[in-house]
Amino acid sequence: MNNTLHNKNLKDSYLVLISIDALNAKDYESIKKMSYFSELMQNGTTATKAVGVYPSLTYPSHVSIITGTYPYKHGIYDNKPCNPQQPNVPWFFYNKDIKVKTLYQLAREKGLITSSFFWPVTAGAKINYNCPPIWPTYKKESQTLLSLKYGTPLFLIEINKKFGWLRDGLKYPNLDNFTAVSAAYTLKKYKPNLLMVAFSELDHERHKYGFYSKQALKSLYSTNERVGLVMQAAKDAGIFDKTTFVILGDHGFLDFTKNISLNNVFKSNDLLKLNNEAQVTECKAYAHSAGGSAQIYLYDNNKSLEDKVFNILNKLKEQEIYGIEAIFNKQQAKEKGVVGDFSFIVEAKKGYHFVASALKPLIEEVKLTAKEFATHGYDPLKNDYYTMTIFSGYKFISNEIINKINLIDVAPTLASILNSKLPEADGRILTEILV
Repeated sequence: MNNTLHNKNLKDSYLVLISIDALNAKDYESIKKMSYFSELMQNGTTATKAVGVYPSLTYPSHVSIITGTYPYKHGIYDNKPCNPQQPNVPWFFYNKDIKVKTLYQLAREKGLITSSFFWPVTAGAKINYNCPPIWPTYKKESQTLLSLKYGTPLFLIEINKKFGWLRDGLKYPNLDNFTAVSAAYTLKKYKPNLLMVAFSELDHERHKYGFYSKQALKSLYSTNERVGLVMQAAKDAGIFDKTTFVILGDHGFLDFTKNISLNNVFKSNDLLKLNNEAQVTECKAYAHSAGGSAQIYLYDNNKSLEDKVFNILNKLKEQEIYGIEAIFNKQQAKEKGVVGDFSFIVEAKKGYHFVASALKPLIEEVKLTAKEFATHGYDPLKNDYYTMTIFSGYKFISNEIINKINLIDVAPTLASILNSKLPEADGRILTEILV
């Protein structure tokens, strides 16, 4: 096939990639009974288990999904950088921080139209119709100006004029409702060849109320309806039969009943000092919480400090009560797919969760008045800690169930649908599910 005909065929096909933050393998039995999820499953292949990346946080996971690489390669190793003395820092909002080629860059190179709604780490990306997740972290910053600067200005004005009444800042379910109708509108009007959509209400509800909460189940039903809006838009646009849908989660999720404060221990060992307002003023060691894991930063580059901190952590690990499952040094962390400026990663046992505050006890029971009862960030290889993926449409085998894939397999597989490849990908093409 010559390049002109090849590109013409690509421009007459469509790919919709929908992330449901916190969608879990254990949700399979519930969502297979829901109307739109069920329709997609019948028209494609479902991987009932998908192994994520470490740390299993939203931002690293979403970049792995659209690059096919582990964090050690794509460069997004957490949701936000660690700064003990200034904890309210900007998250990894910006596309410029991604070190490898993305699926949307590949699509643009093919001359395809791209669109994105709240997909992490897309601020400033060269996406035709881009609504990136970005918010103020400093007092003088404006939400509106940030969005216009790092998204597609005229497009954002257009969708906010039509659907902005649905939003209430970053509150849920409002934000996901706005996302759904805006994505459906965009698909119908502009027909992007690649549409990326990220829904986050489920993650919010699970954090706040727990994994099996009625609020989480309600969110699953609401998300089913939102997916249905996007599907209907494809039908209304007359492109449904030429559209590939991929619905996936980004990480597992676990309830917890105990908090661990490693910074409490560092403070007790004179490795961290606070002022009267509980702000960090001096710091030789700091535990940056990633929920189910913690990245340990050392601010004095010498072997004796590294040994001292490791011995402190190891003594805690030897005592069951403190809930530490494993300690990984930099090399071991890299073998698990992540590198950063940290010296260690500490993994919590199931039922435990790391907090940043040095004023919290080393170990404490979660109170009924707590703001959080479930989390992620754990090692993705933890038992029964998987997400899941649905591949649907004319490119995939219909009504098929497979047991397990890796999230890093998604991008190479979708790149192959574009008759291309991501040369830096760590994942593989799932040839067994393609027709």
